[in-house]
Amino acid sequence: MTHADPDPASRAARVSKAVIVAALHGGMARAIREFEDWTEGESLADWGVEPVLTSACARALRAASRRAGGRLSVTLEQTFESLLDWSGRRNPAGRPTLTAQRVMQAPGRKVDLVIWNGNHTPRAVVEIKRADGLAGLRADAVRIMDFVDVAGAAYDGTIRRGFLAFVVQHPSDRSEEARLRRTEHRLVGLTEVGCRRKFTVTRHGVREVRAPGLRDYCCVETVVVEFSRPRVKAFVTP
Repeated sequence: MTHADPDPASRAARVSKAVIVAALHGGMARAIREFEDWTEGESLADWGVEPVLTSACARALRAASRRAGGRLSVTLEQTFESLLDWSGRRNPAGRPTLTAQRVMQAPGRKVDLVIWNGNHTPRAVVEIKRADGLAGLRADAVRIMDFVDVAGAAYDGTIRRGFLAFVVQHPSDRSEEARLRRTEHRLVGLTEVGCRRKFTVTRHGVREVRAPGLRDYCCVETVVVEFSRPRVKAFVTP
C-alpha cells in the first residue's frame, strides 16, 4: 500500500503543530471544567472517565482545524492492526525487531486518538491520561514511540510523531514550588525514556486549569509532551 504525495491544495490546508498542541490543552481543560460543573465540584482526575478527556480533545482538534482552514480529521480507539495497515508501512524481510513484535503481537489493542491529514493519511498518534502516575505515563510513552518506529519513516510509513497529553493534579495545600517539582519529576522521567530510544522529546507547556469548584481542594494542570524522530531510512530498535 502506497500513498501519493499531497496535492497543492492539501499542502496548503495542513494544520500546524502549534494548533494541534493548543487544541489538546484546550480540550483537556474544557473536559475538566465541564466535569466539575456536571458533578458540582468533583475533579475528573479522581474518576475513571478518561473517555471524557479523549472525546473533548477530538472535538477541539476538529474545531481548531476548521478555524485554521485545514482538513485534519480524528479517529478514536483505533486498533493497532488497522493503523499499521493504513500507515502504508513496508514490511521488511527478516526477523522483526522487538519493537515491531510488541506492536504486531497486540493487533486488537487501541490508540486513544489518531490524527489524519487532508489525504486521509495517519500522521500522528495521541495517548491521553487522566492520572499522572509516572509508571503509567512511561508505559504510554513507550507505546507511542513503538508506533512512531514501526509505522513511521524508517519503514516508509506515514506516522511522524506522537503526543502524550495528560492531567496532573496537586492538593491545594502544596506550595507552588512543590507543585513545580512534582510536575517536573514526571517530565524528566518521560524525557529520559525518550532519550534512551534516541527520540526527540519536546515539552509543549504546563497549563493550570482554573475551575471555581476545584480551587478549594486541588490544583489541576494539563501537560502535552511530543515524541518524534528525524527522518531516517533504517535503524534497529530494541
